[in-house]
Amino acid sequence: MLTELNLYNFTIVKTLTIPFGAGMTVITGESGAGKSIIIQALELCLGKRSEQRMIGPFADQAHVSATFDCSTYPTICQWLQTHDYDTEPLGLCVIRRIINAEGHSKTYLNDQPCTNQRLKTLGALMVNFHGQHENQALLTRDHQRLILDHYANLSSATAELKTIVQSWRALEKRQHALLQPDNQTAQQLSLLQYQLDELNALDLQPQELTELEQTHQTLAKADTILNDCQTILSELAEHDASLLQRLKQQLHTLQAYSTQPTVAHIITCLQDAIIQLDEAEHLLRSYLTTVPNDPATLATIEQRLSQIHDLARKHRVPAHALPDHMQALMAQCQANQSQQAELAQIQQQMTDLAAQYHDLATTISKKRQTTATQLSQTVTKQINRLGLNHCFFKIILSPQEQPMASHGLESVGFLVGHLPSTDAYPLHKVASGGELSRISLAIQASTAQHRLLPTLVFDEVDVGLSGGTTEIVGQQLKTLGASAQVLCITHLPQVAARADQQIKIDKILTETTTTIHATVLTNTQRVQEIARMLGGLKITAQTLRHAEEILNKKDTLTTTEPSSIAS
Repeated sequence: MLTELNLYNFTIVKTLTIPFGAGMTVITGESGAGKSIIIQALELCLGKRSEQRMIGPFADQAHVSATFDCSTYPTICQWLQTHDYDTEPLGLCVIRRIINAEGHSKTYLNDQPCTNQRLKTLGALMVNFHGQHENQALLTRDHQRLILDHYANLSSATAELKTIVQSWRALEKRQHALLQPDNQTAQQLSLLQYQLDELNALDLQPQELTELEQTHQTLAKADTILNDCQTILSELAEHDASLLQRLKQQLHTLQAYSTQPTVAHIITCLQDAIIQLDEAEHLLRSYLTTVPNDPATLATIEQRLSQIHDLARKHRVPAHALPDHMQALMAQCQANQSQQAELAQIQQQMTDLAAQYHDLATTISKKRQTTATQLSQTVTKQINRLGLNHCFFKIILSPQEQPMASHGLESVGFLVGHLPSTDAYPLHKVASGGELSRISLAIQASTAQHRLLPTLVFDEVDVGLSGGTTEIVGQQLKTLGASAQVLCITHLPQVAARADQQIKIDKILTETTTTIHATVLTNTQRVQEIARMLGGLKITAQTLRHAEEILNKKDTLTTTEPSSIAS
């Protein structure tokens, strides 16, 4: 709840500090005294856009701060912890806005910088504003659904439903990623398997291609090798060792006429040459017996090489790279098979979650339908008590078109109709601001025990009311104050008399400045203020007695000394 509001140089306020308590607090004062400034400052603290006109004449900047105690609201405490704004004691929220001369502002939450959007999110959890022309959250279908679900005690069930949907959507996202064009599909897996079957059928062994190419080269040149060898043998036969023998004999004759050792050495060389030629001829004839000349084997090898090179061209890789290519395809196939298994698992999980969703959503729908009828009747009675005798309130459940919607199988809508017609229209189409305010109050009063927010602010929701209806409005606000903090700006004494705390706003005029002053009233001061609200500036004894009577209709207040807050 709001515990304190501080203003400095805000519009016509120089300095102002207002403490707030639990229960129902009313803010009263003459028309034009500046009561709406309090609401403007609070709205600014909750994320409303700053403007240059908000800066007063007393300084170059405007400062506004609000302190909240939300320690009994787990949702708010969790939000603070999640966004690293938690402090001691847990649940304390101190919000500050500083507006500079250009109208721009800096925002701090628990002394840490905070964006305006984040502040709005937090503010929506803490305060709800109700006015003649502004019922912020109540006009949205999401908030209407929350009201119905809280009233039906469905908070835990809807939270579980949301968790199921989040899990389902996470799986859907993963499924979508796996089915993207750059991922392998079942059709591609079939192609991969076919390619692997081809490579397996080829059964290319390590080093086989190199050996085949070498053998093929030998077989393909066998005729040439044989012919060349025969030619060499023929040459050797034609110029055989007999020539060398004759040359050796001649050298022996020459040796008889010469004693030079050179001739003897030449004879030795010729003898060695004769031996080498004989050895060469023998080896060549032996080699001829080893030269393969098998056309059938050659044809088989050529067929095998053709298979290898054809498959290499088909896979667009060099023939020598086929083994590595096969390993890559196997890895790709295994990864694809893993993806297919994951897709099958995801599909099964999504099917299971969808079944859980349907069962839980159906249970929620039945509870909503029953509760919608009950709450419609309760709110109708409340708005009739508030002077809208010919109005009726109706909650409708419309089928949700979006599959797996996080809030269930239907959307919730609040409608209002006027008798004797049976037609009802959405709240945002209600023409009268005063009527809308009373409907809002009736809804709040009907769901008081299932409150959604710590603080409810009512800005002159009682405008246009009179007679006994004003007392009923006061009773309704008092009832709300038992479940949530209620802040109400009012001109009705019957409403003000029901408050637990009353703050009076006065406008102070001097020759050079205008500012406002706020006072937390004692019982005696409240009698005077209620009397003023009853009879205007001229307060008579009879007016004072009437004021006392109105105040005595509620529990006796503890008398305190006047609290002059600021000026």
